[in-house]
Amino acid sequence: GYHISAKGISPMEEKVTAISTFPKPSTVTDLKRFLGMLNFYHRFCPRLAAIQAPLHISSKKNDSQVIEWTPEMSDAFESCKQALLSDTLLVFPDPHASLSIMTDASNISIGGVVHQSKNGQFQPLAYFSR
Repeated sequence: GYHISAKGISPMEEKVTAISTFPKPSTVTDLKRFLGMLNFYHRFCPRLAAIQAPLHISSKKNDSQVIEWTPEMSDAFESCKQALLSDTLLVFPDPHASLSIMTDASNISIGGVVHQSKNGQFQPLAYFSR
């Protein structure tokens, strides 16, 4: 779920807590469960696809297979949690604000943000990555 206020939209605190305290998955099935919960909130997390990349490689294995964690995967797992904990608020569009799109690409992912400029500050409307 989402928390919707006059300021904008953010992930529900209880859901963020559930994801941030999720134990390190031991099987591919558990890893897919974690990634599914996290991906529900993908529009709140900048560069999420790039952060998740080491985990996605392991998620393509047999579901019951035990995961052999590498330091890179452990870092990615914790970085995914931190991305959601960054407390991103997505504001509502202001018809009088200037809109812009910023994009980025690498060998492993693409991403971007749609934001508006209001009072000299950039306010995110949505993040995307793949």
